[in-house]
Amino acid sequence: GHNPSLEQNVLSLMKEDRAVHYYLDLNGINKGETVELLVDYSEDYEPTRERKGYGWLNLHKGLKGDWHEPSANRRAFQERTDILELIIEPLSIIEFSELVAFLDQRIFQTVRTVSLSLLGGRGQITETSRRQLVALRRIHWLSFQLKKRAEVLKRILENDPNRQTYTLPYNAVLEDAETAVPRLA
Repeated sequence: GHNPSLEQNVLSLMKEDRAVHYYLDLNGINKGETVELLVDYSEDYEPTRERKGYGWLNLHKGLKGDWHEPSANRRAFQERTDILELIIEPLSIIEFSELVAFLDQRIFQTVRTVSLSLLGGRGQITETSRRQLVALRRIHWLSFQLKKRAEVLKRILENDPNRQTYTLPYNAVLEDAETAVPRLA
């Protein structure tokens, strides 16, 4: 956090597969003493602090947390821009195909199935189904962006003077990905 009077006594280290391991510093702690455990996740955690309302910008520049809808929307739009510029736009044909297959199999089919069951015929929207609606809205946006990327990759392939050497396998990969994309929304 950003309180200089607090001293970290738990070290967190990121291991492979995004697993966090915690190590307690017992120096200065007496047997039977009750202490607050303090972890500093460094700058990696700052976006989460900001969403929750206690990041540096919240404390010093008046940024509001996700309870404030305009601030939450600004963050969401920035995250979408980052997803486009840093993840989707640089994808090669093979990477694109692998991403679409992963999203379709692991995420989108499950969310769609759960969403349809939550919304089917009950006539009321619960908090869980609200989250599912948000997930469906995000999936719809992502599927639209993936369709646009598929079109760009197809044009790149069509305009490549060396395409004769790899057209068949790459076209097949791209066609497989394009057929998966409409199922996402």
